[in-house]
Amino acid sequence: MAETVDLTYTGDARWQSAERPYLPEPGLVQAVNLAIVLERPLLLNGVPGSGKSSLAAAVAHELGQRAGVTWPFEVWPIRSTSQARDGLYSFDGVARLRDAQLAARGTAVDIHPRRYVRLGPLGRAFTNTRRAVVLIDDIDRADIDFPNDLLIELDEQKFQIVETGEWIVAQTHPIVIVTSSDEKVLPPAFLRRCLFYYLEFPSQERFLEIMAARFPEVQLEAVEARLTGKNP
Repeated sequence: MAETVDLTYTGDARWQSAERPYLPEPGLVQAVNLAIVLERPLLLNGVPGSGKSSLAAAVAHELGQRAGVTWPFEVWPIRSTSQARDGLYSFDGVARLRDAQLAARGTAVDIHPRRYVRLGPLGRAFTNTRRAVVLIDDIDRADIDFPNDLLIELDEQKFQIVETGEWIVAQTHPIVIVTSSDEKVLPPAFLRRCLFYYLEFPSQERFLEIMAARFPEVQLEAVEARLTGKNP
């Protein structure tokens, strides 16, 4: 049975990482908690530098701090060549072929397909007894069909390893945060299954607040002067 812990995200400073504090706006905190309660992916949109990718780490850090453990956190960076299966598992067919050749020559080698399976970020999250935080970063970099290829696994919370016939069924429902920079229009079917939040680029006032939290040794007057074009 999964451990019962408080999964509320607050963004409170006392749970912040000292190295990478994250200052969420109230609407973003609410969006995260809705995604947790409703067990739906949270899709974050916004320009680069708005803080999309950092949110997932901040959520995992706070949950871990409150629970007194290192909270499971998986990062899946998406590239143009990414396939949906990459996040679930990979199978090293080349290694199995090599070992099969060794076995055929009399070498004692276990060539059961299970030995060559490696779970991906989403696969590892499914097998965790805690609700792991999963960051699917820059989903719009992949092929247009990529988001829809994830729908069944995200909805049903299970997948099959074809090479072994084994089914991986989620022990808990991962907290999935997806980021996009609008490089491609995402499919409507995928968007309907997500909660959506647009993260605005920080205003000058908020930018200075973030600077003060992350770099307390920096003189904010000098930074403000550069932003406004005035001499310090």
